[in-house]
Amino acid sequence: MHKNDMVKCLICKSADVIEHMEAKDYVTEERFKVYLCKSCGVGFTQPQPKDINRYYQTNYRRYATPVKWLLQLLYGLRIKSWVRQLGCSGRALEIGCGSGWMLKALHNQGWNVMGLERTEEEAKFASSVTGLQVLSGSLDIIKPEPKYDLILLFNVLEHVVDPRIMLRQCSRLLKEGGTIILSMHNLDSWQAHITGPYWFHLDVPRHLFHFSQQSLANALELEGLELVHTRFISVVHDPYGWLQSLLNCFGFKQNRLTQGLMGGNRREFISPSGLGMTLVVILLAIPSLLLSVGSWLVRAGAIIEMRARKKRGDALP
Repeated sequence: MHKNDMVKCLICKSADVIEHMEAKDYVTEERFKVYLCKSCGVGFTQPQPKDINRYYQTNYRRYATPVKWLLQLLYGLRIKSWVRQLGCSGRALEIGCGSGWMLKALHNQGWNVMGLERTEEEAKFASSVTGLQVLSGSLDIIKPEPKYDLILLFNVLEHVVDPRIMLRQCSRLLKEGGTIILSMHNLDSWQAHITGPYWFHLDVPRHLFHFSQQSLANALELEGLELVHTRFISVVHDPYGWLQSLLNCFGFKQNRLTQGLMGGNRREFISPSGLGMTLVVILLAIPSLLLSVGSWLVRAGAIIEMRARKKRGDALP
């Protein structure tokens, strides 16, 4: 790490910024730097792409059928857990709903739901999968503005150009006492520290920002959102993150396993190198699970999940 006097924090504008690491995009093989702000604790990717769309493949999040079934099952269980904690149903908005599996699970639990996606194509795809309303664009298109009981930002905030503005807009759309649930990669995790630029969840430049527990809690507080609960356990993303990150560290083509699971050239898996990777995957399965459990025990999991509520009127900053 070294200080860089030419770069300022994209969140708080502080000049007290250090270069944290350099990493390669697995789609274009372009290299990007991640800087860390010593004032607010947020990491950010540089340079920030002018056209982010070209870094998203057409098969982004479009997993093979067995993977889809597993993810739908795990996401459905997570939704049921959230609903039990909230103890009620109401109006919900999911920003960046992907294929809409969480949206559908919430709908099945009795919630009145709407989704929002980055592009019209992605919104139509999610709507076709779920049969639910999914809009495309920014939060500004939601008019007249309803008030939501629940807003989900599941692995989304790190993708937006200005996370503070996104949280401010979410706060505005929430009812007083309404809940926001966020999930994102943890820059202060074991995975991040051990695998560095090979970390699967770093995912530059699609991940424009990188938060730790403290920096994310600070951002929520500044927008009138009171932290209720923090969780570091992700059965969906943590063990797999270790597996893919370690494969990257061992010299396999970056995110090759993930590419195959998202509909890439699966014939590569029966090539000599592909069979070698499969053997390493088998050998790493148990260590990846053990590393995940160890990181959960010390609150250093690869994924942070935070639940916050909108402060009442007399408690707003």
